[in-house]
Amino acid sequence: MNNKFKVIAIEKKVTTSEEAIKVCGATLEEAGLVDTEFVNACLTREKEFPTGIASIKPVAIPHCKHDGIKQNSICLLRTETPVEFYRMEDPEETVKVNLIFNLAIKDSKEHLEVLQQLIQLISNEAMVEELMAVKEENLSQKLELYL
Repeated sequence: MNNKFKVIAIEKKVTTSEEAIKVCGATLEEAGLVDTEFVNACLTREKEFPTGIASIKPVAIPHCKHDGIKQNSICLLRTETPVEFYRMEDPEETVKVNLIFNLAIKDSKEHLEVLQQLIQLISNEAMVEELMAVKEENLSQKLELYL
């Protein structure tokens, strides 16, 4: 198990990227891992710097630098139907994703390390397929194994 950060994984039906970020932020807030302003900070950053990644299996990695992060954590949201996020490398284009990794990491160095680990993960089609296929109750443990 990863001791550097808490992993929470959920499966919900959402229809927009904004709703996806709000669901993730609320989940982290309910767990006592972030404050109430975390969601707004993520939404603001997402508008300025989109986080959709057109990888083998497209994903989004919303995140922000925020003083209200109480404990390093990740909320993985798996959606029933794809949600459009604007692309990181081309903010005029969108990408449809089923996996949203909302990062809440305090330290900049640790933040980059987690991003690097996630980029390696999403570059591996088999691992992403496992995250899509595993039962919801086992999703957190599966992600922890990969990070």
